[in-house]
Amino acid sequence: MLVPESSNQSLKTVDKGFYVIKLKTTMILKALQGLWPGVDRLKSAHYLHDNIPRTGEEIGVNKDKTVFISYLGQPNGRGSEHLWQLKVHQKFAVRWSSIAKQLEATLEEESSSIVATKNRFATNKTIDLDGIRYRSQAEVAIAKAFEERGITFFVNARSRIPSRNGKYVTKEADFLVLCSNGIAILEVDGSQHNESREADYKRDRLFQKQGIRTIRFTAKECYHNSTEVVDEFLDLFT
Repeated sequence: MLVPESSNQSLKTVDKGFYVIKLKTTMILKALQGLWPGVDRLKSAHYLHDNIPRTGEEIGVNKDKTVFISYLGQPNGRGSEHLWQLKVHQKFAVRWSSIAKQLEATLEEESSSIVATKNRFATNKTIDLDGIRYRSQAEVAIAKAFEERGITFFVNARSRIPSRNGKYVTKEADFLVLCSNGIAILEVDGSQHNESREADYKRDRLFQKQGIRTIRFTAKECYHNSTEVVDEFLDLFT
C-alpha cells in the first residue's frame, strides 16, 4: 500500500482547489462513508469496481462533481491490493479535515505496526470455533464475513500439488473459497509474511498454474475491515 509522502499530504490544497490522496480500497470506502454517512452503495468495493474504469479516468462521485475517484492499479502486482486516487473539493474543507486526520492516523499506524500486528494477529494460540481451528482473530473475522454472504469455504486447507520438477508437495491455503467462477484463495498475511515472502509467492505461482488465483490482505485489514475485504475479494471473481 502506498502511504502519503508526508503526514499532512492529504490536507494540502492541490490541483485547482482539491485535496488529493492515494488510498487502498478499504480506506477509500471509509473516506466516502465519512463524506456521505449512511449511503449504502458507498460501503462496498462493488461500487468502485463497477463504476470506476481501469483506464485511470477520473469519475465524479456526486452530481456537483466535487469528489472524484480514479483507479491507479495494483502497485505490488497481480493479487495485491488495489489503489485509488481520491480528490475532494475545498467546499468539504471542514468535514474533510476530520476525515483526513483519521485516515492519516490509520495509515501511519499501519506503516509502523509490524511488531504490534505480530503480537495481536500471529499468536501461537489457535481458536476453535464451530469445529474449525483458526490461527488468528483475523481469520475468524473473515470466516464470519464469508458466512454472512452464504459463501462456501475451507479453512487452512492443505493440498498436494505438483511443483516445478513434477514432484508433489504439500501446500496450505488460509481460505480456499468456492466462487461463482471457480476456486480462489484468500490469504491473511500477518508479519510472518514479511519473513516468508519469497516462499509465499512461489506457492502462489504453483496454485496459479492449476488455475487457482491467490489474493492477499493484511491481517490488520482482515480483522478491522473483514466485510470490505471479502467484498473486494468476491468482486474479483464474479
